[in-house]
Amino acid sequence: MNISVVVPARDEAASIDSVIDCLVRQTRPAGEIVVVDGGSTDATPDRVAAKAKRHPHVRLVRAGEATPGRARNVGAGEACSEWIAFTDAGTDVDANWLDRLARVAENDPAVDVVYGAYEPVVATAFEEAAALAYVGVRDATAVGPVRTRSIASCLVRKRVWEHVGGFPDLRAAEDRLFMASVDAAGFNVALAPEAVVRWQLQPTLAGTFARFRLYSKHNVLAGQQANWHQRLLGYYVIGAVFLLLGTVRRRVLLVPAAGFLARVVRGIWERSDGRSPLWALQPLRVMRVAAVLVTVDAATFAGWIEALVARPRGDR
Repeated sequence: MNISVVVPARDEAASIDSVIDCLVRQTRPAGEIVVVDGGSTDATPDRVAAKAKRHPHVRLVRAGEATPGRARNVGAGEACSEWIAFTDAGTDVDANWLDRLARVAENDPAVDVVYGAYEPVVATAFEEAAALAYVGVRDATAVGPVRTRSIASCLVRKRVWEHVGGFPDLRAAEDRLFMASVDAAGFNVALAPEAVVRWQLQPTLAGTFARFRLYSKHNVLAGQQANWHQRLLGYYVIGAVFLLLGTVRRRVLLVPAAGFLARVVRGIWERSDGRSPLWALQPLRVMRVAAVLVTVDAATFAGWIEALVARPRGDR
């Protein structure tokens, strides 16, 4: 199989060398590595150009001001291969990633899309709390536990990308909308849980708030608030009702507190990977995860408000 790897990047000067090095060192070499710069204001394109001089199969494509969706489309359009592997800048790609994706496709000629796995880098107590708070839960599948599918670790026939019209030109939710279009079109999908890409979580509460505020805003602008924002609003509306009732009977205030604690503990348990209940209920761990969840919730509402203000102005 000849495979083109497409990597959208913007202001990734600190990480772009690493991801290119990971892709160059793959046990199954890519036919080409297409890095699409989406309008960086730092040295990202210069660093990619320097890598391209050393590795002829690395290409820099300048897309101008581009959302992640448009950058992926530009890269896919430039790709010379029948198969396109997508990943993201700022990730750590396992050396066998491309080979493991390709083997699944080679073993079944009917397969059109192969989703690999993604894992967070967990090196600190805060990163552990962040992973337990919001990283996708592993689902049981025929090939073992696999997290929610991700465009940051996948292999797609180019004709699939063409058939569904590519990625929406969005800064967020473009990956989920693309995958939903692939499912709706009835293409054959397979999983490669050993094809692993790792990414760095935000290391602070401030960084977490900023990242999720941006995600939230652009998800709303993409019309994707039903599954995330509205459900979260429902939780807080119910909590507000009990807080109001608590002005009459204070014991009622225990209900929203217990509900939030149950949400925290359930999230930890769902991501505990078989660890003991004592591990999941360790007080400091519960407190850290609760702090991350509150931050993500606040960022969600802040981004939602920004989107409502931006929509009449036509902001993207």
